[in-house]
Amino acid sequence: MLKPISRSRLVAVLSADPMAPVRVWSAQHRDALSAARQTGWLSGNHQFAFGRHTDARGEVEDPDHPSPYDWMRQQMAELMPNFSGDYPVWGWLKRPSTRPSIWGEAAGEATVLVSAIVPRHRVLLSDFDDWHAVLNDWYLSRTEAEDNEVEAAGGATPAQRRESWLRIFETGRPRSAEEMEWRGPGRFVQACIDRVHLSEIVHVYEQVQLSRLHLRGVNGPATDCIAAEFERIE
Repeated sequence: MLKPISRSRLVAVLSADPMAPVRVWSAQHRDALSAARQTGWLSGNHQFAFGRHTDARGEVEDPDHPSPYDWMRQQMAELMPNFSGDYPVWGWLKRPSTRPSIWGEAAGEATVLVSAIVPRHRVLLSDFDDWHAVLNDWYLSRTEAEDNEVEAAGGATPAQRRESWLRIFETGRPRSAEEMEWRGPGRFVQACIDRVHLSEIVHVYEQVQLSRLHLRGVNGPATDCIAAEFERIE
């Protein structure tokens, strides 16, 4: 479903003026769009955010340790001017694949793809694969050698783990061969957006289902019809 972003595109966004327009894509439930019509913008919903990390007994490991999504919100508060305080809208700089064979299973029937243009200063980029260290409360090592050193020392403390997570924002830093062998090339970049206003939404796409294609008399395989415009939000 996800597509890697080219380095030239990534560098262009990272070096852009804070007010420069950036095209983003986000998979959203139709209910989120309905709520946006009331508030005037899309934002994250805390009810669907992961909770705090727990130990084997299900107890909170560190009462002062925020959930992964609260941690991301804290980073946005530190790095973004005039941050709203909302949970982010999760998105991408490159349009995800919407082929019926992929989209239907991964996104679900009630999910639509939102395309929007927002100013650069409301977009925080991070490495999608490395983000899983935050989700799983892992230490994010740059190389296998570093990972072995941390394990040999008895593992990382909660403070050390949280400090290592800041590496997810190093999307513009070239990786050495050793780093790429351990962490990959870092070409899957996610965008955490501080609200997407209705006026910034360009299109909302709904996946065309095979049965509907037949009803409309469309010729050819369903995979030829990637997506159709569902609605333009005014």
